Amino acid sequence: MAERVPFALRWSVLGVLIVISLVVGSGVLNSSSASHQERAHAIDTRLKSPDSTGLSVAQSTSASAAAIRADVRSQVNQGRGDDEIIASLEARYGTAVLLTPPGGGLSVLLWLLPALLLIGIVLSAVVVARRRRLPTGP
Repeated sequence: MAERVPFALRWSVLGVLIVISLVVGSGVLNSSSASHQERAHAIDTRLKSPDSTGLSVAQSTSASAAAIRADVRSQVNQGRGDDEIIASLEARYGTAVLLTPPGGGLSVLLWLLPALLLIGIVLSAVVVARRRRLPTGP
Protein backbone atom coordinates (compact mmCIF):
# COMPACT_ATOMS: atom_id res chain seq x y z
CA MET A 1 0.00 0.00 0.00
CA ALA A 2 1.33 3.46 -0.90
CA GLU A 3 2.36 5.73 1.93
CA ARG A 4 0.50 9.01 2.37
CA VAL A 5 2.50 12.18 1.78
CA PRO A 6 2.80 14.15 5.03
CA PHE A 7 0.55 17.20 5.30
CA ALA A 8 3.44 19.64 5.82
CA LEU A 9 5.30 18.30 2.79
CA ARG A 10 2.28 18.85 0.54
CA TRP A 11 1.97 22.47 1.67
CA SER A 12 5.72 23.02 1.31
CA VAL A 13 5.69 21.73 -2.27
CA LEU A 14 2.70 23.94 -3.07
CA GLY A 15 4.48 26.97 -1.57
CA VAL A 16 7.65 26.31 -3.57
CA LEU A 17 5.63 25.97 -6.80
CA ILE A 18 3.85 29.27 -6.11
CA VAL A 19 7.13 31.09 -5.44
CA ILE A 20 8.69 29.66 -8.62
CA SER A 21 5.64 30.71 -10.64
CA LEU A 22 5.78 34.25 -9.25
CA VAL A 23 9.51 34.62 -9.95
CA VAL A 24 9.22 33.31 -13.51
CA GLY A 25 6.08 35.38 -14.19
CA SER A 26 7.60 38.59 -12.86
CA GLY A 27 10.29 38.64 -15.53
CA VAL A 28 13.13 38.94 -13.01
CA LEU A 29 15.03 36.22 -14.83
CA ASN A 30 14.93 37.99 -18.21
CA SER A 31 18.51 38.90 -19.03
CA SER A 32 17.86 40.94 -22.16
CA SER A 33 18.72 44.57 -21.61
CA ALA A 34 16.52 47.20 -23.19
CA SER A 35 17.88 49.58 -25.80
CA HIS A 36 18.13 53.29 -25.00
CA GLN A 37 15.00 53.97 -27.04
CA GLU A 38 13.00 51.24 -25.28
CA ARG A 39 14.14 52.49 -21.86
CA ALA A 40 13.22 56.07 -22.71
CA HIS A 41 9.78 54.99 -23.92
CA ALA A 42 9.24 52.93 -20.76
CA ILE A 43 10.08 55.98 -18.65
CA ASP A 44 7.81 58.18 -20.79
CA THR A 45 4.88 55.87 -20.05
CA ARG A 46 5.45 56.37 -16.29
CA LEU A 47 5.29 60.17 -16.52
CA LYS A 48 2.23 62.39 -16.87
CA SER A 49 2.21 65.25 -19.32
CA PRO A 50 1.85 68.59 -17.48
CA ASP A 51 -0.50 69.96 -20.20
CA SER A 52 -2.65 66.90 -20.97
CA THR A 53 -4.98 65.63 -18.29
CA GLY A 54 -4.48 61.94 -17.72
CA LEU A 55 -2.16 61.34 -20.68
CA SER A 56 1.34 59.99 -20.32
CA VAL A 57 4.29 61.83 -21.83
CA ALA A 58 4.48 59.03 -24.40
CA GLN A 59 0.86 59.62 -25.50
CA SER A 60 0.73 63.42 -25.40
CA THR A 61 1.57 65.64 -28.36
CA SER A 62 1.96 68.84 -26.31
CA ALA A 63 5.13 70.92 -26.38
CA SER A 64 5.87 70.26 -22.69
CA ALA A 65 5.55 66.50 -23.23
CA ALA A 66 7.94 66.72 -26.18
CA ALA A 67 10.42 68.63 -24.00
CA ILE A 68 10.18 65.99 -21.27
CA ARG A 69 10.67 63.20 -23.84
CA ALA A 70 13.80 64.94 -25.16
CA ASP A 71 15.10 65.38 -21.61
CA VAL A 72 14.46 61.70 -20.82
CA ARG A 73 16.29 60.56 -23.98
CA SER A 74 19.20 62.84 -23.16
CA GLN A 75 19.49 61.47 -19.63
CA VAL A 76 19.16 57.86 -20.86
CA ASN A 77 21.98 58.47 -23.37
CA GLN A 78 24.11 59.87 -20.53
CA GLY A 79 23.74 56.53 -18.76
CA ARG A 80 21.55 57.66 -15.86
CA GLY A 81 19.29 55.08 -14.22
CA ASP A 82 15.51 55.06 -14.59
CA ASP A 83 14.89 56.03 -10.97
CA GLU A 84 17.48 58.81 -11.22
CA ILE A 85 15.77 60.25 -14.30
CA ILE A 86 12.33 60.12 -12.73
CA ALA A 87 13.66 61.70 -9.53
CA SER A 88 15.21 64.59 -11.49
CA LEU A 89 11.95 65.22 -13.34
CA GLU A 90 10.00 64.96 -10.09
CA ALA A 91 12.33 67.54 -8.53
CA ARG A 92 11.73 69.88 -11.47
CA TYR A 93 7.96 69.40 -11.96
CA GLY A 94 6.83 68.03 -8.58
CA THR A 95 4.85 64.84 -7.98
CA ALA A 96 2.29 66.00 -10.57
CA VAL A 97 4.61 64.62 -13.27
CA LEU A 98 4.23 61.08 -11.95
CA LEU A 99 1.48 59.10 -13.67
CA THR A 100 1.25 56.81 -10.64
CA PRO A 101 1.41 58.75 -7.38
CA PRO A 102 4.05 57.71 -4.84
CA GLY A 103 2.99 55.11 -2.30
CA GLY A 104 2.52 55.96 1.32
CA GLY A 105 -0.10 56.43 3.97
CA LEU A 106 -3.48 55.03 3.05
CA SER A 107 -2.35 53.61 -0.30
CA VAL A 108 0.01 51.19 1.48
CA LEU A 109 -2.90 49.90 3.54
CA LEU A 110 -5.02 49.48 0.41
CA TRP A 111 -2.28 47.36 -1.19
CA LEU A 112 -1.64 45.28 1.94
CA LEU A 113 -5.27 44.63 2.86
CA PRO A 114 -5.98 42.04 0.11
CA ALA A 115 -2.73 40.20 0.89
CA LEU A 116 -3.52 40.11 4.61
CA LEU A 117 -7.05 38.93 3.85
CA LEU A 118 -5.69 36.11 1.67
CA ILE A 119 -3.24 35.04 4.39
CA GLY A 120 -6.09 35.02 6.92
CA ILE A 121 -8.24 32.84 4.67
CA VAL A 122 -5.40 30.35 4.10
CA LEU A 123 -4.62 30.15 7.82
CA SER A 124 -8.30 29.65 8.64
CA ALA A 125 -8.54 26.84 6.10
CA VAL A 126 -5.48 25.15 7.60
CA VAL A 127 -6.92 25.40 11.13
CA VAL A 128 -10.28 23.99 10.01
CA ALA A 129 -8.58 21.14 8.12
CA ARG A 130 -6.48 20.20 11.16
CA ARG A 131 -9.47 20.24 13.51
CA ARG A 132 -11.37 17.88 11.23
CA ARG A 133 -8.51 15.38 11.36
CA LEU A 134 -8.15 15.39 15.15
CA PRO A 135 -9.87 12.55 17.02
CA THR A 136 -12.92 13.70 18.96
CA GLY A 137 -12.25 11.58 22.03
CA PRO A 138 -13.70 8.35 23.54
